[in-house]
Parts: sequence; C-alpha cells; structure tokens
Amino acid sequence: GIPYILARGEDLVPITNDTVKWTQPPDRTSTGIDIRIDRNDGVERVLADDFECTTTGPITDVHFWGSWYRDIKGNITKIHLSLHRDIPAYVDATGVAVHSRPGALLWEKDFFSGEFTETLYYTLPGVDYEWWWDVYDSDIPPDPAGDKQIWQYDIDIDPNVAYVQEGDPNDPQVYWLDIYVETEVGVPGQFGWKTSITHWNDDAVYGAAQGVPFEWMELIYPTQHPYEPNSVDMAFMITTTVVAEANEACCFDDGSCADLTPAECILPGGTPQGPGTDCTTASCPNPVPTEACCLPDGSCANLTVAECLALNGTPQGAGSDCTTADCPGICEIPPIICPDTNEPALVVTYAGGLPDNFTLPTEVASPDTILLNYIINCSVPGVPLQFDEVPGEG
Repeated sequence: GIPYILARGEDLVPITNDTVKWTQPPDRTSTGIDIRIDRNDGVERVLADDFECTTTGPITDVHFWGSWYRDIKGNITKIHLSLHRDIPAYVDATGVAVHSRPGALLWEKDFFSGEFTETLYYTLPGVDYEWWWDVYDSDIPPDPAGDKQIWQYDIDIDPNVAYVQEGDPNDPQVYWLDIYVETEVGVPGQFGWKTSITHWNDDAVYGAAQGVPFEWMELIYPTQHPYEPNSVDMAFMITTTVVAEANEACCFDDGSCADLTPAECILPGGTPQGPGTDCTTASCPNPVPTEACCLPDGSCANLTVAECLALNGTPQGAGSDCTTADCPGICEIPPIICPDTNEPALVVTYAGGLPDNFTLPTEVASPDTILLNYIINCSVPGVPLQFDEVPGEG
C-alpha cells in the first residue's frame, strides 16, 4: 500500500502529492552554497549526485533547488537531466582511493520553457546570505554573500518516456542524477544548484574535463566555509506520480465476471481480460461441468469426466456430486443387477488398457479399474495369474 506521513508545524509547506522515491532538501541557512551550472558563457558545466532506489518504478518527476547569483533573476531556457549507473568507490592498482562517480548513461532528456515550473521557495531572513561558487573558475573565490532567494524547479516527465528504476529493499540500486541548464541569451543572471545538508554515500561530483574519457571530480566544501573539508551533496527530490490502476473484466473458473484491477483479479484466482474491458461486454468461458468421480481407493472427488478418467476413476454421471454419490470401498465390488431378471450378475469387462499376450493375436485388454483394484488389494497375497502386467506388481 501507500505509506502516509502525518506532520504539523507552522513552516510545513506541501511540495507534491506524488510518491517520494528520494529526497535531499535544500540547505536554507547561511551555510548553503549555490554551485554554478548554467552554460551561458560557453563553459560546459555539469554537476551530478548519487541516490539509492529501493522501489522499482518510473521516475516521472524531478524537483531541484537553486539560486541566481546576487538574486539577479534570469530565465532558464533549457534544463538537461540525465541518469547514470553507479561506479562505486574503489582503490586503484597504485593504492589510491578513487571516489564513486556516474557510469553508463541510462536516460537523458532536455526540458524547455513551458515544460517545467519555477517557484520562489524560500528567502533567507535579515542579513543572512548563502554562498555562491563557480568551481570552473579558480580565479574567483567562493562568495559568502551570493544570494538570499531559493527557487524550486519542478519537472514532470511523460510516463511513456520516463526511466523505470530497478531495485528493491533486498537489492537496492544506486543511480546518479546529472543536471545543467542553459539561460536566455542577452539576459543577465547566473544560476547555481543548491547544496543539501542531507548526506548520503559519497559526495557530489562535477565534470572537470569534456571528451572521452569524461573526468569527474568530487565536490568538497571550499576553504573558509564552515563545513570544509566535508563532502558536498546537492538538493533534489525524485518522485513518481501515483496512477490508480483501472478496473477491467475479470473472469473466474465458475464462469462469473467482476470488474476489478488486475491485482484484485489475480489474487483470488481470476483471469484479467485486458485494459478497456468490462463485464458488460466480456465473454467469460463457461466452466466444464464436474460430477462425482469414484476413485480406485474408494474415495470420491468432484472432477470433470476427463480429470476422472485420467485418475482411473469412474464418473457417476452428469449432475452427481460426492455429497450423494455411493462409491464402493477399496475391497468392495459393486453389485450389478440384470435388467431383465432383476438378479445379481457377475460382469467381466475388457476395457482397453494393460496388454494380455497369452493368446494370439495379442489382445489389448485388462480388467476394469475396480476389479483390478480388488484383485490386487483384496484377494489372497500373490501375483494375479490372469494378466501379464499389474501396476506395482510387474
């Protein structure tokens, strides 16, 4: 089912009604940093951070937080998102520890104006400012008075093109989210991705060199920052839209029909008839009738004729069932009455089955199931003499 979280407080602001798959909220204090990711000066900036998936499902929404340097608001014309496999941290052949980083590209998409929304999320109070840092320009040191406003960006992804995460609690999968933006040409404004104080796994990384191989460098809080030399993590949230499963026709073995979701149908043993169907038009197959079946061991079961014969049983006729059927016991030969004289009769039957090759030509014959059962189980010990093959006796 869907988990629910109850909370209260003056500062609580609803962000989304979707199911949250991962969240690292923004640092809303003066220790927060906006790391520049726009490319309006021709520098191919890109940042990435890792996250864990424990629930398989599509990523239909990506939310992240950022700010404009000195709060000079520009216009984002394109947001580029990509998802990558994880290359875990390792120690190389020389004994040097190598941090984790994005691996193989799994999915990427560009989102243009009108395909995302931006909302003023928070403004730092009083004289508090957040930091600004362009890791691609070593000549300009990080600015502790970078900005006061935090903006939230929400991107809805068409489920038909969304990436479907793998992973479950027993086998979680690690992915990397990469982001860069392009801003409107001729309009001032530099944009940075906000940091988060929620730390998980390794630090975020930035693309330090273009080309192949692509070099990723880890992000560590800069000198003079209160958190230096700790790892940097970025502020983002990944959600998936909860889509109610539609009902469809569900056929049961007894020929009945009910409009249920596929999961509700399968659980009690039904067969879903496909999207768009309902019981007003569905044609559920009529069930094969069952009847009482007397089995060789003297027991009774309600089976189809085919199922009964396959078990060497004797069908008791249409409409019969085991509540009224009188099946002979394991050592009881049922009495047979002659229809003309109304006298008991001894009937010897030759139903096709076990071979009898005493005489030529070979006869494909054997006693019926009940008589054979009596010979084996109820007569004197030993091998019956009249037939070549008896189950269990050779």
